[in-house]
Amino acid sequence: MNQAERPCLWAVIAALLLWSAWSCKTAGQDDDEDEAALPRLTCVPYVSADDVYFYRQFEPGHGGIDLTATREIAIRAMCPGTFNKKLYYHPESLRWQVNCEILVGDYAVDYLFEPGSQVTEAQGRLQFDKLVADGSQVSAGELLGSLTLAPGNDVTLLHFGVRYRPANRTECPLKYATAEVQAQLQALAQRDHPGWQPCTIDAP
Repeated sequence: MNQAERPCLWAVIAALLLWSAWSCKTAGQDDDEDEAALPRLTCVPYVSADDVYFYRQFEPGHGGIDLTATREIAIRAMCPGTFNKKLYYHPESLRWQVNCEILVGDYAVDYLFEPGSQVTEAQGRLQFDKLVADGSQVSAGELLGSLTLAPGNDVTLLHFGVRYRPANRTECPLKYATAEVQAQLQALAQRDHPGWQPCTIDAP
């Protein structure tokens, strides 16, 4: 190799090294963006396991986990995202409730606040007002507000789960939960229903 060819060779090598570094960085950024677009459930929705009872599993035809309580309790965000809420009249159960979601990319972490089996519009609106403002940016562990118990009812219910919005497909929340959250929900299910898992084996 003569002296004239060496600068060209080093220029090619330098260009290749720069391209390699850029491509690795870009791949890492893409991975981070993909990870950020998925919900990551880093805490359970309740403050204390003593406050709740594991009521129903995630299973085919039931796209979430149900917990009940016998008094008003605090509820937390399981992940960061945009919090939306809507006062809703359930046409089959003939009651008012508040349907909420934390939006994370194409996913939603659903929270259904059901203050009882017999809930008037006024009681439903009280539940609505007990939650943070619609459109709020929330952090994991942040209090969303209270799950109320409407007068005349014995128990209040929280339904939560993960939904892929483009296909309106619900998935087992444990799929997106940390190992600690998985263990806490599994322990709660076992405590109240020995032999149960939070999600049934046949659930998608």
